[in-house]
Amino acid sequence: MRNRLLLMLSAVIVLPACTQVITSRMGHRYPPRPADCEVVWENMDMAEAATKYETIGSVGIGSLVGSDVETNPDLRERVRAEACNAGADAVLIGANATGGGVFVRTASSGIWLLHQRQGPPPWAGMFASPASAPAAK
Repeated sequence: MRNRLLLMLSAVIVLPACTQVITSRMGHRYPPRPADCEVVWENMDMAEAATKYETIGSVGIGSLVGSDVETNPDLRERVRAEACNAGADAVLIGANATGGGVFVRTASSGIWLLHQRQGPPPWAGMFASPASAPAAK
């Protein structure tokens, strides 16, 4: 019984420190930036971010507790290091797509790695603005 209690107590102390940070790459591949690079921590919706950046990856965090990258400095540093390794210029926290193109902030929000666009997004100019559309007859 005592051994079982010690094992349970050890798990309570050790498990919260076991946080996995898993990066998934997508889109273009960029070379890693220096390990001590700085990244911009953006606070915008995904539609706005897509005009300035291309998404090159996402970061998943697996932890029993303490997985809020905005309030946990150690976790924030680990995400920054992952971003540098992926060649990202910025990190966007908290944008999850829901139905209808609405983006909401939730406890399980995503962490997106972004690379600065060098020109307009590929879809720029594909859609006419209402002001430039021909008038209906």
